[in-house]
Amino acid sequence: TSFEFTSIPATYNHLQLACNMKGDNTADALSVGIQIGNSSVDTGSNYSIGYMAGQSATAEIGGALVGQTSLRHYDMMYGAGALMYEFFGYMTILIADYADTNKNTSMQVIGGGFGRNDSKIQTQANTWDSTAAVTNIKVYPWSDGFLSGTEMTLYGIKDS
Repeated sequence: TSFEFTSIPATYNHLQLACNMKGDNTADALSVGIQIGNSSVDTGSNYSIGYMAGQSATAEIGGALVGQTSLRHYDMMYGAGALMYEFFGYMTILIADYADTNKNTSMQVIGGGFGRNDSKIQTQANTWDSTAAVTNIKVYPWSDGFLSGTEMTLYGIKDS
């Protein structure tokens, strides 16, 4: 199962997507994929990711990936296999200047998840290597699926 927003009008300055997710993963955690595009989502190798993450009290990973086919936000929600299935993960995606066709689209993603014995937080600075206006957004589980109660809300933000 995935969530897809289509025909997004160019009437705002920025978009913010709030995601409250629960995963149906048999492993210990479920990652989330994000794709955006114009008229349809871009599945080509046009995404760049810069990320940092921490697990419990430890700085865990950081790095950069270019030429990706989607944005991947790691370990956002814990699956039933981790015996932490009752907890939701949360993620917020800010897509700045989404309708500006003079530059590539940049996104800021922050999110986290926790369970009985573990927690994780991650932040990303991402780029969609296209100058097309964003009209479509797709959020999907990297493997398995979302459970009942998962919600995604898209907000349009206007400058004052």
